[in-house]
Amino acid sequence: MEANARVLAAAAPAASLCGVVKKDAYGLGGPAVGRALEAAGAGMLAVYEPREALAIAEAGVGLPFLVLHGTLAAGDPWAALAEAGRLEFQAGDGELLDALDAEGRRRGIRLPVHVHADTGMSREGMPGPAAVDAVRGIPARAGLRLAGVMTHLATADSDARRAAGQVAAFDRLLAQMELPEHAVVHLCNSYAAMREPAWHRRMIRPGIGLYGYAEPTLDRGERWETDARLRPVARWVSRIARVLDASAGAPVGYGATESLEKDTRLGLVPVGYADGYPLALSGRGVVRVGGAECRVVGRVSMDQVMVDLSAAPGAGPGAEVEVYGNDPAAPNALPRMAAAAGSHAYELLTRIHPRVERRHAVARPGFGDPPDAG
Repeated sequence: MEANARVLAAAAPAASLCGVVKKDAYGLGGPAVGRALEAAGAGMLAVYEPREALAIAEAGVGLPFLVLHGTLAAGDPWAALAEAGRLEFQAGDGELLDALDAEGRRRGIRLPVHVHADTGMSREGMPGPAAVDAVRGIPARAGLRLAGVMTHLATADSDARRAAGQVAAFDRLLAQMELPEHAVVHLCNSYAAMREPAWHRRMIRPGIGLYGYAEPTLDRGERWETDARLRPVARWVSRIARVLDASAGAPVGYGATESLEKDTRLGLVPVGYADGYPLALSGRGVVRVGGAECRVVGRVSMDQVMVDLSAAPGAGPGAEVEVYGNDPAAPNALPRMAAAAGSHAYELLTRIHPRVERRHAVARPGFGDPPDAG
C-alpha cells in the first residue's frame, strides 16, 4: 500500500495525494490503510461518510478527511472532527450545501466544502452554472468556507477523448469562478493521474491504484510507465478442512451441476458466497494449494467450495489454500477471477465479508509482501 502510494505520488509530484479509503478502504480495513497512507505521505483521506473518518481518526491517524457523502447532525460523535477542522465536505447539490451551511452556523464554525461540478459523470455534482453560482455565493454564507472545487472523470481508463472533454468543460467552469488562491482544484482518479500530468492540478484522488488493482493498460494500449511497480495489496487465504477421494462419475455439490470425469481427490475449503466468493465462479474458479493450480469443482456453496487436488496430491487437512493471489500473473489473481465471474476487481475486493479476518503487514525496505485477507 505504501509503495503504491509513493508510486502514484511520484507520478504527480506537484500535487498532494488524497487517498480514497471509502467503504472501509475497499473492504481492506480503513484504520490500517489510513495509517499506511499517512506513513507514505498522503495529505488527506477521502471517506464516504463522516463515521468512516471517526474510525480512522480513533486509530491514531492525524490526516484531514474529505467526506464524499453526507453531512453532520446534532449529537454526531464525529462532530468534534469537524470542529477541529479535520472534516471537509463534498457538496454536489444545493440542498446539501444548504444543510452544511445551516450546520456550520449552528456550531459557530465555517465548514470547509469542495463544490462538485458535474462535467459528464451524471452521478454526483451540480450542473455547470449551478456550480459557478455555488462557488460565488459561498463567501456570503456564514457557515461555509470554500476549500476546493472538484469534478470526477467517467472514462479516464477507457476513453481519453471523452475524459479530455470533461477536463475542458471543467476548465471553462473554473474560469468563471474567480477562485481564491487557497482553493484546491482536483479531478484525477488513479487512471487520470497516470494518464495526463496536465490534469493533476493541486491534488489527486487515487483509489483502486493504491490497492494495486488498476488495469495494466489504458485505452490506447500503452502501458503505464509505473505499472510494474503497482502491486496488488491483498491475498486471501484459507485452509483445507477435509479431503475425500471420489470416484469417476460422482456428482459434486448442490444441483449435481458437475460430475467427475475420473477418480479425483477433492478438498473442502471453508469459503463460500456468504464470505464474498462469487457463486459465478462455480466450476470455473481457481485456487492455489502449495503453489499448484486447483480448480473449483461444482457449485459454490454458502460457506464452502470443493476443489480438485489432482495437482496437489500431498495436500491434506490444514494445508493453506490461496483463494485470491497477489501475483498479477497467477491463475487466481483477483482480476482474473473477476473476469471469470463476469465482474471486476473492485467488486470482488469489496464483497469479501467483514468476518473474514484481515491481517495487515507493515511495509519495510526490502520487504514487499502485501497483507493477507483471511
